[in-house]
Amino acid sequence: MYRYGPFAGFIFIALIGLCYFSFFIVPEGKQAVVFQFGKIIPPANKDAGLYFKFPWRNVELFEKRIINWDGRAKEVTTKEKNNIVVDTTARFRISDPILLRRTFSDMSEVNGRLGKVIIGATNKVIAENDLVETVRNTNNIIERSRTAEKQQKAPEVTSDIQKLEAQEALEQIADEEISGDLEQIQRGREALTQDIIDQTRADLDKYGIELVDIQLKRVALEKSVEENVFTRMITERERIVAKIRSVGSGRREEIRGETAEELQFIQSEAYKQVQKIKGEAEGKAIKIYAEAVSKDEDFFSFYRSIQAYRKGLREDSTFILSSDADFVRFLREGPEVFFEKR
Repeated sequence: MYRYGPFAGFIFIALIGLCYFSFFIVPEGKQAVVFQFGKIIPPANKDAGLYFKFPWRNVELFEKRIINWDGRAKEVTTKEKNNIVVDTTARFRISDPILLRRTFSDMSEVNGRLGKVIIGATNKVIAENDLVETVRNTNNIIERSRTAEKQQKAPEVTSDIQKLEAQEALEQIADEEISGDLEQIQRGREALTQDIIDQTRADLDKYGIELVDIQLKRVALEKSVEENVFTRMITERERIVAKIRSVGSGRREEIRGETAEELQFIQSEAYKQVQKIKGEAEGKAIKIYAEAVSKDEDFFSFYRSIQAYRKGLREDSTFILSSDADFVRFLREGPEVFFEKR
C-alpha cells in the first residue's frame, strides 16, 4: 500500500490538472473562441457558462457588450471647399468573434481598421455636402420666422395670447432674422450621420463587427481660418446691433407717441370731469348764496363790507375818500345803526 502511495498521488494531481485544462468558464458579457494549435475550432461560445475542451486547446475571450470607439479630430473639406475639423465617436459590438479573429490578431488592429473605415466614410459624405448640412439639422428656425411674420402682419389677431406668442416667436429668432436670409438645408446633420453609418456598416459587416451608431461630436473650423471668420462674425454682429438699436429707437418713438396720445386723452377726460364738477359746485354755491341773500339782504351787505374792510384796510394802506362814500358807511355810522334797524 505504501509502495503505491507516491504514484497514486501523482495520478490524483494529474487528474486535477486534466480537469482544470479541460473546462473553461465564459463570464457574463463575454464570448469565447477555441483554438487548437493556432487553428480556430468553431462554433464560438457566446453564452455565459462552463464549457468542455481538450486540454491542448486554448481559449480567447472577446467582449460581447457594446464597445466605444473615440477617434481623433480630422480635417475635412466640404463641398464648397471649406476646411473643417470633425471629431467622431462610434459604438459597436462583436457579432462574429470567429470572423473577427480570422481577420485581426488583436483589438488594436480592430480599432485601427474601424478608424480608417469611419474616417473614410465621414470624409466622403462631408465632401459631398455643404457646411450648413453638418451644422444644422432642420429648417425649423426659418419656418418659425415665416409663421411669426404672418402672425405679425395679420390685420387682426383673435386674442392677446396669439399676439404674445407671435411676439415671443419673433424675439427668439430676432438674431437670425436681422442677420439676413438663412440658408435652407436639404438633408441635415442627422441624415449625413445616417449616410456615414450605412457606408461604415456595410464595410464592417465582413469583419464580424456590428456598428451600433456614429455621432459627430464636434464640427469646427480649421485654426488657420478661425481668426478671419471671427473677424467677420464680429463685423456681422456689430451690424446686427446697429440694426437692433435702430429698430428699438423706432419702437421707442412709437411707444412714446402712443403714450403721449393716451396721456392727452386721459388729461382731456379728466379736465372735462373737473370742469363739470366745478360747474356743478359753483352752481350749488351760487344757489346757496342767493338763498342766503334773499333771506337777509341788509346782513349780507354788512358782512360783505366787513370782509372788504379786513382785506383792504391795512396799516400800510392809504385811501382818499369822501365822508359820504358808501364804502365807509359802516365806519362812519357804526355797526349800531345796522343792528338798530334790525
